[in-house]
Amino acid sequence: ALYGEDYDGQNFGKNIYESYNTRVEDYGNYVGQGLETTVLYNDISASYLINPAYNLNIALGYTNRSSTNEMETVNTSYIYIALRTSLRNFYYDF
Repeated sequence: ALYGEDYDGQNFGKNIYESYNTRVEDYGNYVGQGLETTVLYNDISASYLINPAYNLNIALGYTNRSSTNEMETVNTSYIYIALRTSLRNFYYDF
């Protein structure tokens, strides 16, 4: 993904919590203005079905996020383990 990052205290619109009154320009704004930043998000996971009756799964995964622009490169990685289920609603009274 490509987006415009705020920099040097200027408000180009990335941070939605910044005041609207601190924007850089009133007119001529466009999507992606600011410091051109590229974000790559990668995720890989493997899961095992523990109980088919409840669709109970256990998963192990790895996620990596990289944000790159002219000023800096930020890499974030983590390994996770998850226990999840997908319960169904079997009501057909419509």
